[in-house]
Amino acid sequence: MSKKGVSKISGNTTPKVGEKTTYTITDWYSGTPKEKRNPALVTWELFKKRSNGRFTTTSIKKTGDGSFTFGEVAQKHTYRLEAYLYEPEGQGSSIIEINPQPVEIPKINKVELFYVDDSKGTVFSYMEKLVAKAQCVNLAGEKLTFTLWEDDAKGDGHNAGNLFIDKKEATVGKSGVATAEFALTKALMQKAMSGETDQKELEFYVTVEYYKNKKHATDNVDVKNPEYKAPAVQSKPTVPPKAKGSPAIQKPASKKEEKGIIDKAVEWWNELWDFEESKGTVKPSQKPTQQKPGGRTVSIVQGQSTTIQTSCLCKELYKDLIWGGKVSCEFRKKVVKIAQSLGLPQQNYEGANWLMAVMALETGRGFDPTAGTFKSNQDDNREGGYVGLIQFGKGASIDLGVKRTGLIKMTAEKQLDYVEKHFLQKRFQGKLKTKTDLYLAVNYPKACGHGTERDYVVYDSTKAAYDDNPMFKREADEYWIDKKGKKRYYEGREGKSYVWEFEEAINDFYNEGKSVKATTFTCQNVQASKATAKDIVTYHIYNDGRIEKHIPKVVKEEYKKKYKYIYHDKDGGLHEMGTYDIIPTQMVRGKKGTLINLINFDKVTKTYKKGTYQYTFNVDSPRKYVNEKTLASLFGAMLEVNYNDISCNGFSHSDGSSRPSVSHINGNNGDFKYLRKDKKLMFGDGTSLDISANPDMLDDVRQNKWNDALNRFGWKSMLGWTYRRNGKVNYLHHLPKNTANHHHHLHLQGYSPNFKEIKE
Repeated sequence: MSKKGVSKISGNTTPKVGEKTTYTITDWYSGTPKEKRNPALVTWELFKKRSNGRFTTTSIKKTGDGSFTFGEVAQKHTYRLEAYLYEPEGQGSSIIEINPQPVEIPKINKVELFYVDDSKGTVFSYMEKLVAKAQCVNLAGEKLTFTLWEDDAKGDGHNAGNLFIDKKEATVGKSGVATAEFALTKALMQKAMSGETDQKELEFYVTVEYYKNKKHATDNVDVKNPEYKAPAVQSKPTVPPKAKGSPAIQKPASKKEEKGIIDKAVEWWNELWDFEESKGTVKPSQKPTQQKPGGRTVSIVQGQSTTIQTSCLCKELYKDLIWGGKVSCEFRKKVVKIAQSLGLPQQNYEGANWLMAVMALETGRGFDPTAGTFKSNQDDNREGGYVGLIQFGKGASIDLGVKRTGLIKMTAEKQLDYVEKHFLQKRFQGKLKTKTDLYLAVNYPKACGHGTERDYVVYDSTKAAYDDNPMFKREADEYWIDKKGKKRYYEGREGKSYVWEFEEAINDFYNEGKSVKATTFTCQNVQASKATAKDIVTYHIYNDGRIEKHIPKVVKEEYKKKYKYIYHDKDGGLHEMGTYDIIPTQMVRGKKGTLINLINFDKVTKTYKKGTYQYTFNVDSPRKYVNEKTLASLFGAMLEVNYNDISCNGFSHSDGSSRPSVSHINGNNGDFKYLRKDKKLMFGDGTSLDISANPDMLDDVRQNKWNDALNRFGWKSMLGWTYRRNGKVNYLHHLPKNTANHHHHLHLQGYSPNFKEIKE
């Protein structure tokens, strides 16, 4: 029987790497039926010569297509290409040995999109990662720029709807491949920031570029401000220049260039050598691809909810905001948007960090919308008195069309509207160039715009502001150090406050805020919707400091004098803290008939543990009563620190009084023993740690965390004592000074929690 099939093929045996080469059938065996002599039926299989001299398959098989492009790694190997109808013969004229050759011109051959299971993809889920691979020639060891951008506006040309999403840099490996991964949740969160909460189909491109003579400072660059597009600068071209003799100069403009996707990170002094791009689609209905077992680890965002969750936004976008640990996710989100509207620097949220530093300085680190001297005498007609996040005075509030009595009643998030309105005033336009200018716009608006002039005099001793703001007295003749090591300021002397002194002060708060970033994140909308009351008044306590009181339409008779408490941890877990009897009590110093609800703290569950969340406390005082809100705050603070040695020295008596003390009324203010390094839970007379006499026994690290937790959950003022270490005087968090008789306990006051009452 005569042979059947392909008898001979032809083609280039030394193809250039990266160039497409087509191989053809030149003859058939005589026994091959006419209807089988169809190139579309022929299988082309590529074999590779191994170290033992034998050829084994590469598993690359194509039917009806004899075109092949060899990658850069192929130039080191010998291949055998065979065409057949039925089975490979391994010899004869139906095979060709191929030795790919290097090319002189480096180029990007193609860009392909993959799912996390390494299969090729074009349609993706918002809840997964996109893997982009660039096949290159003669670029091993070089770095490529991968840009992910949304093609939101149909048609050609630049449009604001075409959004830069993210950028990565990746190094080309020895195999000639560079790989970059993009979390598509970033595109979803970007839409949420612009107000789009309903997911819809999104078309995107990944554009890969290589710049000639590109200098690289780091191995990987992750642009963290995806919403930012820098304004065009007249002295620079609107697109990067293309290098002479490069592959780029022979190609038409990229889609990225056509659509005007320009980001600040482009290094304009380098020339574009080559580029390639690939298009894909994200669909809400698409399920995320699962990782292959045992494969390379690539994270997949779990869950397929089509609801944009606030927690994701907070954690992914605002986690690096300074002082973020002091405020809510909504507050952080709003500050970022204000920085954008003011035209402040967007790289790494720099402008938003300026705003946070300014508000930290003005509120004494508390971010309390009621902070300031106006609180003690709330009369809008009086000249003195400042209030809020940037200490609005009478004149400033009039300029903004709001009363100070209105500002003091606002939440911090709402008051941010007036912070933004203040900076948007015409007198500050074009002047907010530095963080110092931003602060001067608050402290002394006339000096705003002089932030780079270090020796500019903001005000001198002829102005009351000079002595009213000792923080800016930083010259050696403006202060002295007392015997206790504390800085004291001269008053009534001649002097001047310079821009450099304001710059130092705002930088101090900027740098301090780096250690007070958010560490816990919650999905506020989702949690709030789940937190409902049924049959009983229920307190929901969230790890970010929020407290909600949920009141059902109907309270069962047996629950009318009981309240339930539930804590929501950072992972969404629920902790039932118990149901406790309330004692309606006449408010001390309140109008007759005004009642408060007290709870016996000594009857609250004293030990709790679930997973890593735990506490143990005791009540070492006859003043055993807290109120309904402060109990919620104590649960929140205790489960934030997870300590088992918390000893309470008392709040109020059962009638709301605090005799012989006068400050512990109505269950608001409380005392606690200082925390010890040996972590012993102390009880009884004389067991409180005296940190003035035994400072080395104080566990200052844990104490500061405890103070921070108590502050987060409502106590905005504290009284206490300093301690000495190595001859140096140290201040515990939220304790700016020594208060007599507080060397052996921490006193909590100024109770103002982030509280909301919700009636079902």
